[in-house]
Amino acid sequence: MTMTSAANNAILAVDLGTSSARSLVVDPSLNILASFPIPLSLKESFSGFAEQDPNAVFSAALEVIREAANFAAQEHILVLGICFSSAVSSLLALDSADNPLGLAMTWADSRAHQQMAALSPRAPELYARTGCPLHTTYWLPKLAWIYENQPDKFGRARRWLTIKDYVVWKLTNKFFQCCCNGIAECHHAGLGPACNRSRKSRP
Repeated sequence: MTMTSAANNAILAVDLGTSSARSLVVDPSLNILASFPIPLSLKESFSGFAEQDPNAVFSAALEVIREAANFAAQEHILVLGICFSSAVSSLLALDSADNPLGLAMTWADSRAHQQMAALSPRAPELYARTGCPLHTTYWLPKLAWIYENQPDKFGRARRWLTIKDYVVWKLTNKFFQCCCNGIAECHHAGLGPACNRSRKSRP
C-alpha cells in the first residue's frame, strides 16, 4: 500500500491487470491518495496460452476494493464513485447458469494465430466495422479457435464476457459488455470506427 495526504472526496479506481489487481483512491485533482495491489498469476500451460482464473481475479478485485474503502472510511473521505479498467479483449465463456466455462483467455493469449491468418483477407472490412485491427488479442480469432478446438465449450456458452465484464457483473448483478472486442459494430452504437468505450449488452 502507498499513501499520500487525503482529501474530502475521491473516486475509487480498480485496474484488473494480468500481473496484479490494484485499487487507487484518487482525488478530484487526480492525485493518488492510496494504492492497494494484489498479485495475480497468469497460466501459460501450452505455447501461446495466457489464461487467468476469473474467480481468482474477482476475489482479488473484491479485496483491493475493500482495502481502498477501509482507507477512505478511516480518512473520512467520501467515495463518489467507482470505475474499472483492464486490458482489452480477454474472453470468458459462461454457461446457462452463468458459471465460467474454464479459464479466461487474456489479451496476451496468441494461440489463435492460424484463425487470424484465415481471416486476414477480411481485415480491412473488420476494422471498418469494429474499429479494432485483426489480431489474436481480439475476440474473433479467439472465438474461431474455441469453435474449432473446443466445440463442446462453444456449444455450452450462453454469454461471452471480458474479465472486467465478469467482475462488474459479480459486483452489481448486471451484465455490461465492452464494445472494443473486435466483433461489436461500433457504428450501431453511434461511435464510429474509433470505438474505445463500453455499451450495455442485452442478456
